[in-house]
Amino acid sequence: MRVRRFLIENEKGQQFRLDNLKEGCFLTSPSDFGYSYNVDFVQLGHDFIQNNRKIEQKKPSGTLYFKSYDKVKEFCDFVESSQKLKWIYIIPFENEEKIYYRDVSIIKLDKTEKTGRWLACPAVFAGLSLWYEQNETIFKIETYEDEMRYNYRWNSRYIDYNTRAIQFNNKGHVEAPFQVEIDGFVQNPTISVFVDNEEYASIKIPITINEFEKFLYSSKAGEIYIQKQKADGTKENLWKNDYIDIKKQNVFKLPIRSVRNKINSRWWCIECKINNISAVQGGVDMSVKVTFDSKEYELIYNEQSGLYEIELEAPQIGGVYNAEITFKDSIENIESSIKKIQIWAKEKNTNVSQETLVYFLDKTDLEIKDVVEFEDYEYVIDEETNKNTIFNITKKVNAENDEIVILQRNGKIDYLGIVEDISNVDGDLERKVTLKYISNKFDRKIILSNENLINEKGIEDFIAKEIYDNFTNSDDELLNYKWLDVEVKTHTKIQKSVDNENGIYNFHTFITNCTQNYNIILDFSYDQGRIKLTIYKQDAETQLIDTTIPDISNYVEKFETSVTAKVIVKTDTDIQTWYLLSDRTTTQNKDDVNRARGKVEVVYTSKSEDARQTALDKFKSNTYNHYISFKINRNSKLFDVKKMKIGTPLSVRTNNNIILDTYISAIKDDGSNFIEITCGNMRVNFIDKILKERNK
Repeated sequence: MRVRRFLIENEKGQQFRLDNLKEGCFLTSPSDFGYSYNVDFVQLGHDFIQNNRKIEQKKPSGTLYFKSYDKVKEFCDFVESSQKLKWIYIIPFENEEKIYYRDVSIIKLDKTEKTGRWLACPAVFAGLSLWYEQNETIFKIETYEDEMRYNYRWNSRYIDYNTRAIQFNNKGHVEAPFQVEIDGFVQNPTISVFVDNEEYASIKIPITINEFEKFLYSSKAGEIYIQKQKADGTKENLWKNDYIDIKKQNVFKLPIRSVRNKINSRWWCIECKINNISAVQGGVDMSVKVTFDSKEYELIYNEQSGLYEIELEAPQIGGVYNAEITFKDSIENIESSIKKIQIWAKEKNTNVSQETLVYFLDKTDLEIKDVVEFEDYEYVIDEETNKNTIFNITKKVNAENDEIVILQRNGKIDYLGIVEDISNVDGDLERKVTLKYISNKFDRKIILSNENLINEKGIEDFIAKEIYDNFTNSDDELLNYKWLDVEVKTHTKIQKSVDNENGIYNFHTFITNCTQNYNIILDFSYDQGRIKLTIYKQDAETQLIDTTIPDISNYVEKFETSVTAKVIVKTDTDIQTWYLLSDRTTTQNKDDVNRARGKVEVVYTSKSEDARQTALDKFKSNTYNHYISFKINRNSKLFDVKKMKIGTPLSVRTNNNIILDTYISAIKDDGSNFIEITCGNMRVNFIDKILKERNK
């Protein structure tokens, strides 16, 4: 009878058997060899929706029986001298024997009293991975028999003999990492993964790998690399802007289905085609042509079908197209016919690699300094309270304070930030990386200038000019942000002075106030090794959020009914008083019968012409100066969650049927199915609510 077997293997391939009494070690009572999930659910009405589902770490254990103290010492020497350990589990299935591996780290080895001739030692390991099969495929790209090669260029095309494909069926339960070695000579090495002839993921490195060199690629967690191994055995890291586009998914695994892993030195493309167009034969001398999508084709007679046929290339854009078919017989009679052909737009490939990567970029030139595969993360973008984002990363990070961080999830950039602090406790491997949102690169005081631009050209132009003079093109070349490009899309003129103290003000505070008060958005993006800042007034369509719909959960609303009804503005030349009316307008007539009741505020602005705007800004503090937050399903088909970002206007319907006009002031995302949205100071005041209460 065949039985299961256990071994321990180190990084050198050396093994220690746990299944042989003759060699003096035998494992009994193995436990915790399976798997389990930590599942988090969100209640939506009377139903429960899965929010987070993460695999739990297992601790495989058992009792090791050793025949002598010498064998115990041998085992201890083996595990303690190893850098990496794998638990090998050999299972005798009915038709074949299979070998599975699990990366482990030893936690505990106890010693008890001797039982007969044997020492019973309970052992506990920490599972560092799931069970996996280890498959290795080696193939060579070499000269074919009778193959002709040329040492100079011809104006011709030859078969691409440098392409090789591996058919692989991932029968596991999770995406499978893989490692690739390509020997030189090869140019522009490319790794592409296809699922059902659809490209799932691809990476192309514009580099030459010479003879005796290698191209190395790994997507295994904890061992991610893209490298060039030189002839002398040294390795060059290819995580550089010259080779890597952060906007693309550069690390991917094999999905849970049959795939074709294609490795080549050229670009792979797939042609899009539609069904044949056919015309009935009218005579052997007939010529048939078709004009389709502004291209003319000649149909070919098929003797088997008795039809004239042609295979057409489908347009990239779906729709209804005319195919104009022209028949011409042997006596020059011509007939035309138009056939409508519907082209369906090619469905966007929904196969997306589910990797999350954190890139650390140099603060001077945005060169890639480090990359980390990440899973347990939560980022916060909160321009009102300026909250920190904390990443706990289990490795030493090659980065320092004030450097740029990019979080890429599923091939898209989710978050841009700057390093505030990197710390660890008592020499632990885990690093606590504290981040601020990238707008905090502007968090310092500057000297006020160019203020006239606010009412002459627009507040956006003023912001761009201050950035140019103080951050990107100052007279201090060493500290300039040479990697930042600024674009102004709108020009909003307002009568407003910049609050300052002796001509000095905090620029980050100012731009945050512009978002709150005037819908001015600063949108950061990364493209081709540079960061682009787009400044514009948010005029996006207001999204309607109904908190009674199941796609919304954890709705929290904390009312604050304090209303500023009177603002006294002191300037350098006069004192002006403004009053709030119940219809949300203002007046300087204190006897107006529609005046609202509330608090009195006294404020200062230097210029008399700014008094009205200063009073209006103060009245805006009445506009939902209360806390509203909710979680929204990121996969919702009712709400356009992908377009929700800081400053996006919302119209929120609450459980008691009150409509709140607001905007997004903070976003918290931990990668689960629900994103937490926080709304800042609402832009509709409480007067309506107060009047409604009075009319009850």
